[in-house]
Amino acid sequence: MVIGIPKSPRADDPLVAGSPQTVARLIKLGYEVRVETGAGLGSAFPDSAYAEQGAQMVSTDEAWAADIVLQTDAPGTEYLDKMKSGSVLIARMNPGANPELIEDLAARKITGLAMDAIRVLRGPRPWTSNLRCRTFPATGQSLKRLRTLAANSPGKLRRPGRCRPPRCM
Repeated sequence: MVIGIPKSPRADDPLVAGSPQTVARLIKLGYEVRVETGAGLGSAFPDSAYAEQGAQMVSTDEAWAADIVLQTDAPGTEYLDKMKSGSVLIARMNPGANPELIEDLAARKITGLAMDAIRVLRGPRPWTSNLRCRTFPATGQSLKRLRTLAANSPGKLRRPGRCRPPRCM
């Protein structure tokens, strides 16, 4: 099964749907991963980082023609035209506000998984999850800055969400 990671359909969006570490995990699970050339540059992931993990660097059309397409936001019709019937699109789609997108996917026989509508176990509501990933994107550059800050900090830093709850009687 082929997984495609194309560039974001929006020119102002620097995010990419998969990091080189994600690609390595997918390849280890037996998937073939195709990343569009330049897809990770806005998130400080060079093409060489993806290639080192085993991904194939491909053109826009080849990335969109995969069996499963990972994307940051819902694409326009010009990108949906490049997808094949029976494929799967995993992206933030906001299905409640975009019924025409859902109808378009159904007409093309493309399965859409809206990441902003998936609730993790004991996690935040879908709309807050979408807000969180929009407000605090974990790009390669921001993670690098956090690691540098943690390494140079005199005190001990804990990662968010890693504090133990207090014990009560």
